[in-house]
Amino acid sequence: MKKIITIVALLINISISYSQRALVFDRNATLKQQVFIPNITCPETFTFEMWVRYLGQDDIYSTLLEFEDDAPYFGLDDQKLTLYGAVTMGNNFPIGEWTHVAVSYSSISKKAMLYLNGKKVKESTDVEISINGKGAGIAYNQNENTFNGEIDEVRIWEVERTELELKQYMNLCLTGEESGLYALYSFEETVGFDIIDGGLNEFNGKMRNMDGKDSRIIREQCPLTPIQENQTENQNFSVSPNPAFDYMSLPTQYESQSFNILDVFQNIALSGKISNNTIAIENLKAGVYFIKLENGKVTKFVKQ
Repeated sequence: MKKIITIVALLINISISYSQRALVFDRNATLKQQVFIPNITCPETFTFEMWVRYLGQDDIYSTLLEFEDDAPYFGLDDQKLTLYGAVTMGNNFPIGEWTHVAVSYSSISKKAMLYLNGKKVKESTDVEISINGKGAGIAYNQNENTFNGEIDEVRIWEVERTELELKQYMNLCLTGEESGLYALYSFEETVGFDIIDGGLNEFNGKMRNMDGKDSRIIREQCPLTPIQENQTENQNFSVSPNPAFDYMSLPTQYESQSFNILDVFQNIALSGKISNNTIAIENLKAGVYFIKLENGKVTKFVKQ
């Protein structure tokens, strides 16, 4: 491969957790595996962040996120975390453990910074990289190698996130309406190949050369807001489909319960009683919501 180029987050007062899924990418698959995002372009100033579990591979250029062809490229170069042409970590990347990675870059200040588990590990100044790529790939895009491992909670910001912001929110789930958030891929879909952008820009993607079911794993539970000590969490439940379009189905034990559907600002967007184990949501605007039952249980869903 030839290369020629050298927030304020929104918190709400619902303390819940819900199961997170992650995607598994097999470097040794016959065809290159990726999540392809066709309509996205790279912001002039950005922060990329995600959780990854690297399973190791003795090669160079293992992709995490790439816009077009190196415009820009974020991934591993000979097992070292890098924003190509800008900044590269000195140590080899951890193998076999979940690790939070992030990089920020400003085309104005020409400064790039790498972060590992919320801590800045490398900084470069007076660097200029190509950011004019159209379309992007998670785990693979053009010419490089597929990331060998698991990826979760990919966040693209159009601002430079600070070390404090990264550290505070890397373990929290986002609502999708945080200031400066450009795209969000939490991989919460359960089947199929569509990958929904949980932000407001609708940069949706598709899984390519992957299994719609077996390429997904349950990773862990993710709190939406910090759980205070001695605070009891509301027990989680599931709705389907999620994301949903016109209706949602709930488990039979919740039949006839009253419910409130709240938006991310805790405004009641819809209320009523569950009938025939379903709730009609065709009149809700697209976005992230929370359904709260009369027994206090809460869960998050996405309306498309």
